[in-house]
Amino acid sequence: MYHPTDKIILLKEDGDYKALGSFCGFDFSNLGQGALLGEKLICPTCGSNYDVGSGFAETGPNMRNLSTFPVKIRDGKIELTVPEHIPAFSKKKFLKR
Repeated sequence: MYHPTDKIILLKEDGDYKALGSFCGFDFSNLGQGALLGEKLICPTCGSNYDVGSGFAETGPNMRNLSTFPVKIRDGKIELTVPEHIPAFSKKKFLKR
């Protein structure tokens, strides 16, 4: 079964790959159209910032972290380990707001 949030962003910086859920935790915008500034992924509509290493929501109106997925390079191929249904967000353990 397909869910509209079953999308992943794959990023490469200095040879290191990261995989994250691709929807903003505030307004469900596609983060693939946002900006990557260093280790921060910025939502194109609300300006929320996410740490690409951890998926943690750092600033902005969002209240959800992004899901992260393990990435391995094997024989020159990128391998992702993802569940059958990709969760768009992971739950914050502590809300700072």
